[in-house]
Amino acid sequence: MSFKALNLENTPQKRYVTSQKDTLEGSDYGIRLELKAMANRIAMRRSVSLFINTANALYCPQCAPANYVPEDSIASIQIIDLEKFDAEMTENTDVTSHFQVVNGTESLPVTEFKRVYPWFQFNNDNTGTALFNLVLKNPPQITGKHQFKLVLQTKNGVKIENTSPSVVLN
Repeated sequence: MSFKALNLENTPQKRYVTSQKDTLEGSDYGIRLELKAMANRIAMRRSVSLFINTANALYCPQCAPANYVPEDSIASIQIIDLEKFDAEMTENTDVTSHFQVVNGTESLPVTEFKRVYPWFQFNNDNTGTALFNLVLKNPPQITGKHQFKLVLQTKNGVKIENTSPSVVLN
């Protein structure tokens, strides 16, 4: 499993749009996670009757529809500001509680992300992608440069880290 962290602009005119801007309003800032995962392909099997009927006469186990299951899943998400967040929170401080996970109209604390955890869209090569948005609900009181480190802990115990691009939050 791997991921990218992208800056996200969340204004009434641009809802959850990735942004290349160097400066954003703190109240409009978010982070989009693009998760990449490998999957195990599991063929869905139908029960086979002892008696041949028309449906089973054409049954092909290799042609059965596939169900893709991620090899691993996320157990927790942590967001750390590599810069000074505000007067009380110095650099390298956990600011996870200042963000929320947004899925459509539902907005929840990051610790509740499993309730809105997105479905992976898997390709024929058994790789899948999922997107979800972390929106800054309590922006810093100080204007300044920020860069966030995201730490994802998988259920298998693997820690995966990545950083968002730097951005100035007003």
